[in-house]
Amino acid sequence: MRDAEFRMETIVGGDGVFCTVRHIVAKGTDRFIGERLAEIAASEHGVRPVPCDDPVLLGARRRWFEVFYPQILERSHGVARHFGLAPDDSGHDLASLPLGVTYPGCSVGWLPTS
Repeated sequence: MRDAEFRMETIVGGDGVFCTVRHIVAKGTDRFIGERLAEIAASEHGVRPVPCDDPVLLGARRRWFEVFYPQILERSHGVARHFGLAPDDSGHDLASLPLGVTYPGCSVGWLPTS
């Protein structure tokens, strides 16, 4: 693929360290990027697509992505390609890969200077 690039560099941490920070550069089609991210998720973390027993829900999500976030839909097609699944597979959620965080979110703490 012309103009496609994928690089991953460990900035801090590594094997046996609590926190590892990696810098990833991904350039190319969204499908290419999705496939590379799926490759890392599988090889580095043993991640597989999430089974889903509600094909109606998956279909609704795909239609939503089609209209409002086509980039994620294309990346999910790359995820499907990596795992050997059809892009419209009705048994797996291909738009998100579980990396050990049940409900993503953030927390913020603030302490006054006094």
